Order: sequence, then structure tokens, then C-alpha cells
Amino acid sequence: MIMLGLIQSPEDQSNGLPPQESPEIRARVTATLVMTEPVGGIVSIELPSLQRSSLRPSDVGRKAIYILSAPSEDGRVAFVTQGRKRTYQMYLLERDGSETLLVTGKGDPLWDHSISPIALAPRGGRIAFIAQSKENEGKRFRPRGPGPMRLWDPEAGAVRDLGVTAASQRPSWFPDGRRLAYVSPVKGSLEIPSRDFGDTAPPLPHVHVIDTNTGHDVPFTTGHFPIVSSDGRSMIVERRRAEYVKVEVETGTEQALPWLAHFGRPIALVESRYVIYWGRPTPGAPTGVTKNNSNFVGPKPMSAIKVVDIDTNQFATLVPLVDPRTHVEIFALAAHPD
Repeated sequence: MIMLGLIQSPEDQSNGLPPQESPEIRARVTATLVMTEPVGGIVSIELPSLQRSSLRPSDVGRKAIYILSAPSEDGRVAFVTQGRKRTYQMYLLERDGSETLLVTGKGDPLWDHSISPIALAPRGGRIAFIAQSKENEGKRFRPRGPGPMRLWDPEAGAVRDLGVTAASQRPSWFPDGRRLAYVSPVKGSLEIPSRDFGDTAPPLPHVHVIDTNTGHDVPFTTGHFPIVSSDGRSMIVERRRAEYVKVEVETGTEQALPWLAHFGRPIALVESRYVIYWGRPTPGAPTGVTKNNSNFVGPKPMSAIKVVDIDTNQFATLVPLVDPRTHVEIFALAAHPD
């Protein structure tokens, strides 16, 4: 689930990046973007064509969707909604609109933080998530913290425990649908990246890679919120707040991404080269504010979904004027990989 403030766009930075968009960048990625619509709806947008379709129609009688996965390569999506008597329910949504209830678990998904953001594998149908710790399971209004990482296994038709404790952050699949990157907390580390850059800053958690077939589990790097590239060769991690780096899987070589900043996060890394991210509308482009706002907060500026080539710093808008409160997830590949 992505519900966040705005990432400052590369063109807003004073670091020598181009002030104008490069529209040709849009044609370098092909993607399926899914997003929620109130109440309980899910829409799909194909990129770069912007062809839009309804996967799950909105209806005032539906329950809200609290967690949405990225789509798999065959267009399926998983989501979490509220069940009866303080439970959560996880569903799999097919391209034809049919739904299958996969999991019912203890705890309200909103108030009890009973389940982390979920990760549907790009292939194979596995769904990874972190549950509340045993001592908090089923209890009211518990904060989200480290807990057991679990896997919906379509072959077994059941959930199995992967035997590791993970921070309550969305895991990220490798393209093989077998290996998984997740965040393993260390003593004193925070669930959310710290602003403190001083000597008293808490330690960073470790990003691990686990083979969900064999259970082989190895530490990879430090940081939060891993995003594995569509080619499996690298991942983006967040170190301190808004300090992003791309790390090569085989060598551990790091590349700083200083323009990804200001309280947001990237959505996808494509072929280890193209980052899809939330951003502000480009100067000169249409702008707007949100509707149906809280009386306490008021309207918020609309965002845009953008893509940047980290080799050349060229960027372009993919989807303009997106409500920043919307859950947005994406499955993306390079249209013309170099």
C-alpha cells in the first residue's frame, strides 16, 4: 500500500537535472498500474497507453480495501478488506473479476494493524506478508511491529510460516517468484527510517533474501523498504529517511539516488535503470487538489506518477493528477531493454 506525501521531482532539485520532461522515456516501460477507488473498487491502467479498465466496480455497499498488492504478470491482484468480528480477509482477484477468499485472520486490518502490506509474486501465485506478533495477535489497537513472515502457498492451498521474524514492511519478490527480499529488524532499530543522522541514530535493520522453496536465508544489505528490480539484478533500499540507494545483487555495488527525497518512496525499479515514483506535477503541467477532504486537513495537492532514467536523469510523467491518498501498485517491465 502506498499512501504518502509527495516525492520532490528531479526537475525541482537544484542538482543539474533537466528542467523539462523527455516524453520519449514513457515508451521505454510497459506496465500495469492498479489503484483503489471508493468504495471497494479497483481500476487498472495500462502504460504507456493509459487504457483504463475496472477490475472491481466501486459500490457503496462494499467494504473498503485497506491493502492492495501489485499485479502479477498475468494481471491478478490480491487485496485485504475487513471481515466479521474483528478479522481481516485476503482475496485474490482474477482478470475476469472473479474473487477467491484465501485467508481469514485475527484482528482488524485498520485499527489492530493485524497484517502488513502484502506482496503477490509476479508469477506462481504466492503471497507474502507479515502478521502481528504472537503476543499481539487478535488484540485491540496494537502498533505494527516485527512479526512472523507468512506465505500463502497456492500449491498447498494454505498459509505457511517461513520461520523468520520480519519488520512489518512489504516484502519484495524477485522475478522468479521464489526468492523474496524482506527487512529483518535488529535490536534497537526502528520500523520507520529515522531523521536522526547524528551519533545517536538507531541502528539500521538488515535486508535479507530468502528462498521460499528451501528456506535458505541470507543477509544482503542494510535499510528499509526493499524494491527488487524487474530483472532481479538490483534493488532499491531506503537507508535513513529519504536516503535511497540502488544496490547490485551480485556485487553489492551501490549507487545513490539523491533526487528521490522529501517523504515519499519509489514504486518500482525496471531493468535496474528506470525508477517509477510519485512526484509533483511538472512545472507548467495541469495541477489540482483533492476532493472529499477531511474538515481537519482540507484539500491536498494532486500528485503524478513519473518515471526517470537513472543513467541519463531524463524523466516523464506517466499518470498525471493522482490523489495521493490512493493505494497505487504497479507491475512493470522494460519495453526496449538496452
